[in-house]
Amino acid sequence: MATSTLIQYLEREGFSSLPGGAAEAVGPAVSHRRQTETFKVASPSGPLATNSVAVGDVVQFALVNGGGATVAIDVLQAPADSHCVGVALEAASTSTNAASETLARGTVECVIAGLAEAKVTGANDAGAAAISSGDFLCLGSTAGTLYKYTAGTDAMPHAIAVDDVGAGASGVFTVIFLKQF
Repeated sequence: MATSTLIQYLEREGFSSLPGGAAEAVGPAVSHRRQTETFKVASPSGPLATNSVAVGDVVQFALVNGGGATVAIDVLQAPADSHCVGVALEAASTSTNAASETLARGTVECVIAGLAEAKVTGANDAGAAAISSGDFLCLGSTAGTLYKYTAGTDAMPHAIAVDDVGAGASGVFTVIFLKQF
């Protein structure tokens, strides 16, 4: 089910409903304006294969020629220099047995727009490059990982950096993921 983009709450503190109750802190999650969707992890092709999605992985639709509307149900870790639709909030996997029958099909909740903790590397197409807060990010040369967007070189930005990332550094950092579909 799609999440709402309406502003739910703008206050930084709430008040107890009890008489004489004190103010209670309200966390940022009540109004972070983040949209999430739940997807299935795509079935792998071939016997004894597994598709896995880790926390912070950038994911893409598992597009299949002639797949129709079902292509928007399955996701997998986005390969290098590809399109993407979101950032995984949890880990999940799907595997097949020797007869290529799908076993234990996992589901994964993904941020499709808004604040997320995503895998980021301090690099661009030319090599190591520091990322500053406010820089555009795109899917880089490492599967499931964002890196610094370079206009004229990369296809399109997918996110905006919130945290600074040193040149060559890798890890999970806060980004604002831009809605892709």
